[in-house]
Amino acid sequence: MSSRKLVITLLVATLVIAPLAATVYYVTRDEETHTLTGSFVLINPDLINKLGRYCTGQRGYGDLRQGTRVTLWDAHSNIIATGATSTGIQGESECTFNFSLDDVPEVEEYHLQFTDRPVSVFGRSQLEQSNWVVRVDVGD
Repeated sequence: MSSRKLVITLLVATLVIAPLAATVYYVTRDEETHTLTGSFVLINPDLINKLGRYCTGQRGYGDLRQGTRVTLWDAHSNIIATGATSTGIQGESECTFNFSLDDVPEVEEYHLQFTDRPVSVFGRSQLEQSNWVVRVDVGD
């Protein structure tokens, strides 16, 4: 093989094969993921519709019920996980809606939102310290 053909072959390998191999590695590598679990807690008794042992929100919080949309974004507004709340559980003076989001990738900052309510922001180190468990209180 002439040296010119060898240079062209190496150039093609560098420009075509190397990026392709890097892409395959990135797509197929094992990315560490977590399960983020938590509670969305309505803490004002006047805003709770009590249904025996269960509850929903009321008076401006009627969107808080079983199946309330839960969305997790990264700092670049990419949706990285979605889920829904469980049935509201009535406490002494609060209503708790639990949720679980699977396959949450590691990023530096997480933006958590229930329905269209204000976003709660958590850092990765904060979630690691809490063992990937959060609680968000509303209605105070």
